[in-house]
Amino acid sequence: MALVMALLCLGTFQLFVLPRVLLPVSPWWGLLLILCVLSTTTNWSLIHEAIHRLLSPDHRLNDAFGRVLAAFFGSPFELLRFPHLEHHRLNGTVADRPEHYECARLTRGEARLRYYPKLVVGIYMAELAGTLICLMPDFVLRRVVRLFPKANEDDDRAETYLLQPGRLAQFRFDACCVIVLYAAAFLCYGPYWPFLALSIVARGVIVSIADNSYHYGAPLGAGPRSAYNLKLPGGAAVLHFNLHRVHHLHPTLPWSGLPAAFEADADKYDVGYASAMLRQFRGPISDREYTRAS
Repeated sequence: MALVMALLCLGTFQLFVLPRVLLPVSPWWGLLLILCVLSTTTNWSLIHEAIHRLLSPDHRLNDAFGRVLAAFFGSPFELLRFPHLEHHRLNGTVADRPEHYECARLTRGEARLRYYPKLVVGIYMAELAGTLICLMPDFVLRRVVRLFPKANEDDDRAETYLLQPGRLAQFRFDACCVIVLYAAAFLCYGPYWPFLALSIVARGVIVSIADNSYHYGAPLGAGPRSAYNLKLPGGAAVLHFNLHRVHHLHPTLPWSGLPAAFEADADKYDVGYASAMLRQFRGPISDREYTRAS
C-alpha cells in the first residue's frame, strides 16, 4: 500500500504539480519526467498485482486501487485485466505470439510491417485507443472485441466478459475518468504540453517493447512454461516481474513470493533483461522457424 501511494503521488506530481509549480520557474524541471517514465514497469507491475487480486486481500479495495492506478497509467482497469488474464489462458499458443506468422499467408516483409510498429509502441497505443472505443455504441464494440486473440473461431469470451452490462458501465466510467484526468493535465501543462506528450510516448515505448520480451520465441505448446526468467539485478524494483516463468507457473503468488518459488523450483535464468528486450528486434518468426515444446 505504501508503494501504491508513492506511485499515485508520483502520478499526481507528473500530471499536475510539475506543470503548475516547477515548469513556470524553468523548463529544465521537465527533466524530472524521466523519473516518471522510468517508473513505468513498476507501475504496471502494481496494476498486474491488482489484476490477479494480489494487491489487497479485500477484493473491493484491490479493484479500487487497481482502477485508480490504471487511470493514471492511461487505461481503464478492465481493458488491462481481461487481455492479461487471456494471455495466461492462451500462453504457448499461436494466438498469443505477436512475432509468429504463417509463411503461406504473409511474406517476411509483410510480417515485418505488421510486427515492428506493434513492438515499438503499438501495444500502448491500442490501450489508449481502447479508452475511446469503449465509449462507442454497443454494435461497434461487438465488432472490435471480436478482434481479440482467441483460442478458436467459436471463442467468444471477450464479448461475453467485456460487454456484460455492469462491467461495461464500469469500463465506460473509468474511460471517462481517464479522459478527464489527462485533459486536465494537458490544460495544466499549457504551452509545455509537448513535455507531457513525449512522456506518454516514452511510456508507450517501454510498455510495448517490454510486453512480449518475456515470451519472444518461447516454444509453442509448453503452456505456462512458455515464458522466460530474465536476469535483472535489483529485480524488486520491478516487483520481480522478471521472474516471468515463475509467475506463470504460480499465478496466485504475490510478487514478494516469486524469489522463494524460483529457488524451490530450482529454476534458472534464461537471458538478461536488456538482451530479452533487444532480441525482439530480430523480427517476426515464421511457422517454419518457430520451435515447439517436445
